[in-house]
Amino acid sequence: MPSADEDGVGIGAVEPGDPRRARVGRVGRCVGLVVVVVLVLGAVAAFAVARRSGGSEGPAKKSAGVQTATVTRTDLSDARELPGTLGFGTEQPLKAGRKGIVTWLPKSGDTITRGKQLYRLDDRPVSLFYGATPMFRALGKPDGDAAGGATDTKTDPKGDTKTDTRTDSKSDTKTDPKSGTEQDTTKQDTTKKEAAKPPRGRDVRMVADNLKALGYDIGSQPTGMPTGEATWTPALSTALKKWQKALGTPQTGFLDVGDVTVSTGEIRVGALSAALGDDAAGGPVMTVTPTAKAVSVPVAATDIGSIVVDTPVIVVLPDNTEARGTVSGVGRSAERKDAGLGGPDSDVGGAKMTVTVTLDDPAAVKNLDAAGVQVRFVTETRKGVLTVPIGALVALREGGYAVQIPAGRLIAVKTGLFVKGMVEVEGSGLEPGTRVVTTS
Repeated sequence: MPSADEDGVGIGAVEPGDPRRARVGRVGRCVGLVVVVVLVLGAVAAFAVARRSGGSEGPAKKSAGVQTATVTRTDLSDARELPGTLGFGTEQPLKAGRKGIVTWLPKSGDTITRGKQLYRLDDRPVSLFYGATPMFRALGKPDGDAAGGATDTKTDPKGDTKTDTRTDSKSDTKTDPKSGTEQDTTKQDTTKKEAAKPPRGRDVRMVADNLKALGYDIGSQPTGMPTGEATWTPALSTALKKWQKALGTPQTGFLDVGDVTVSTGEIRVGALSAALGDDAAGGPVMTVTPTAKAVSVPVAATDIGSIVVDTPVIVVLPDNTEARGTVSGVGRSAERKDAGLGGPDSDVGGAKMTVTVTLDDPAAVKNLDAAGVQVRFVTETRKGVLTVPIGALVALREGGYAVQIPAGRLIAVKTGLFVKGMVEVEGSGLEPGTRVVTTS
């Protein structure tokens, strides 16, 4: 009888076709199913335990890969960047104040300061004065005789000049009642013509201030002069003559309209509109700009209300360096741009107003005359608020947000300003240094 080893079937083995083999198979499958069920139930129980241990009842191990961030107290500012253009501002046309042929012009880019010639007409310089009141009349020029009477100058046929002086008089003819004869009595008018008063006003003050700033003695003014006005005095005529001598012009002691151009300060020559030999009455002589560089920013008229003068801004230069600036002007008129090519944020066709930004440190752009820049306007600032990364916010089923501390507890928070990946939060128990779970 063969052994068990020889037949390959040991004790308790089941032959094929044996009814016991089927029963063993069914038992094996049942045991396997039970094992799977036990494993699933164990995983569910472990997950439930982990969820419970993650609450406020006790600490739990941090899962692998969980990131945390620290609650910080800081100032949070919301800002928007708009494209702008660095330059010398809008060029303004400059017209001549009198007729004449253009005989000299400066170069484009030249800076003209107080008292210097801006151009020449009929080879007479037109100089620059600072002020707010332009020349509108001749100053220092005598207005006829101060004495009574009039003088006529005539030339007889022989070429001799005769002066005819007339005096105002009245002639009366009366009859003597005793003698009956007529008597011719001439009554001399002794009333003297009142001397012409010297001009006074804001234009006189402008000339006086410029002569004084140029180093000339203008003397004193009569008492009781209104603020911002002055009276033309002999001392002003003397000072004007000295300046005219230094300028190389006839020392007349008076200024005619068009002898000077008045500006609020020094100017930079832009484009030359006239050429030598042109009649100055034909149009602008040149364009001028301020000498200080500034940034012009077109802003939608609907957004202009949030931008006011003296607002600090940041100017991002072409090399990505930042320069501080200040809003120095806000346009008062809106210009509608024509529809054309533009990006999705170009607001093509919208009404625009120009905001002017002056750089706090002009040296920051000393090597640039014109360039495209970005201007960062701060629209809202929150000081001393608690902030966390936006990735730390957890949306609650019932609405609102919360943050989660590493132990697992959720703290409901009220959100505020969202800026560059950070958010202002306020919640019970939150304080600087608290660590919260975040996704980034």
